[in-house]
Amino acid sequence: MFKEIAHRLGCGYGLENSMEALKGTIDHCNVHAFETDIQFSKDGVAFLLHDKLLNRTTNSSGYLYELTYKQIQNNVRLKNGEKVPTLDDLLTFLDGGKYQLYLELISFGKMELLLNAIEGSSLYKNKNLIISSFNHHDLKLVKEIKHHIPTMALLEGNPVNLSDVLKAASVDEVGFGFDSASESLTKVTKSLDIPAYAWTVNTLKEKSFAAKIGFDGVFTDTISPEEIK
Repeated sequence: MFKEIAHRLGCGYGLENSMEALKGTIDHCNVHAFETDIQFSKDGVAFLLHDKLLNRTTNSSGYLYELTYKQIQNNVRLKNGEKVPTLDDLLTFLDGGKYQLYLELISFGKMELLLNAIEGSSLYKNKNLIISSFNHHDLKLVKEIKHHIPTMALLEGNPVNLSDVLKAASVDEVGFGFDSASESLTKVTKSLDIPAYAWTVNTLKEKSFAAKIGFDGVFTDTISPEEIK
């Protein structure tokens, strides 16, 4: 089945990476999987935020990693008025649910912190967490520490030796920017039995094209009401 993953918690239904988006997607869609972005505060707390700078989606400026958990909780608000959600907020909200959750680690070199943060959650115990990153060294570290956790390599463009890249990273899945989506990519991923996904794909026409050329699913801001074929 072609899988649609709610990009940044489904930002077609609220501000990206907000509880508003998450709840709106659940209320309006038949959703099975979410994606969000992880960054760490100065004192090692995981927050949901895509941009390294706070400027675009919050009332603040500067870098999240320069602030402590308490400073973020007390002073920083998303532009919809919410506090910046923590990973713990998200895992608690989804506890016991049926969903898969893709975590893109934005903060390079913090993989061990992320692994510690997810351990003990029901999604972790039920093997419904997938960790993704553009830093493939971090993904290899996952397999060294917690080899049972699925990982996804993120790639822009069309690597010359895609097969070698994916084998070297020891990943279970791969994600490509939709601008570089082609059947030549999916031929390689299928030969390796590695599911391939494209981002960010929002129109029915684009989703159908992705399915036609062999992608297993997409990251999308809006989940389609009917199955993509």
